[in-house]
Amino acid sequence: MKKQKYKALISSDWNECLSPSRPFDPILFKYPELSEKIHDIFKKYTSNQISYKEGLKIIKSCLPSPITIGDMDRYLREKFSVYPGVLEFIDWCKENNVLFMINTTGFIGYFQRAMSLGLLPHIKIISGSPFIRFNDSLISSYFLELYDTKDKQKNTQLIIEKYNIKKIILIGDSGGDGPHFVWGKQNGYILIGCMAKPSIISFCDKHSVKIDEFVGDYKSPQEKIDLITTVKKYIEKE
Repeated sequence: MKKQKYKALISSDWNECLSPSRPFDPILFKYPELSEKIHDIFKKYTSNQISYKEGLKIIKSCLPSPITIGDMDRYLREKFSVYPGVLEFIDWCKENNVLFMINTTGFIGYFQRAMSLGLLPHIKIISGSPFIRFNDSLISSYFLELYDTKDKQKNTQLIIEKYNIKKIILIGDSGGDGPHFVWGKQNGYILIGCMAKPSIISFCDKHSVKIDEFVGDYKSPQEKIDLITTVKKYIEKE
């Protein structure tokens, strides 16, 4: 990839942060009988009781068959959604030379197909789980593989170094983003809790990390998220 000069890098979680979906929803869509087990795994890893890697291992052991492109497309056509204001925010980043990076435990295949179907605009950098990933030659995004939540900071660092970006903003919503936030605060980056849950606040309090801004209310998902105003303030600050 050709290096470009960006004003800032935004490394953001996706599930329940910018979208009401959860990472395992495409699996639940095809296999609703796994609902109880998968919801338990999601709750445990987002509250840091088990690792994401451990959770995926359990899911893999009980998955009847892999999720296909057809399965993912059916799920996306029926269920794809983002919180109000998110697509405008992604467009704003592009128009203002801000590199927007999705950094999530969500599946790479979810984003491949969402972009192929025109549900999401092209996103240049995606860090996600390869647990579901398709051979999709139409997608020119740069995909970084994430195997556990600790890979979020590793993948953010790779992009910082690749593009020599100085202003960094991390966005997250739950305890699963906690290690990313702790690492970010240690490096002087801006932390934004978007649709923040008690688990991220508890994690950051425990580690003496102050979240700089909060945007959106997870109890009111229908309300517009104004990330543009919040992010712009930090990007324009000298």
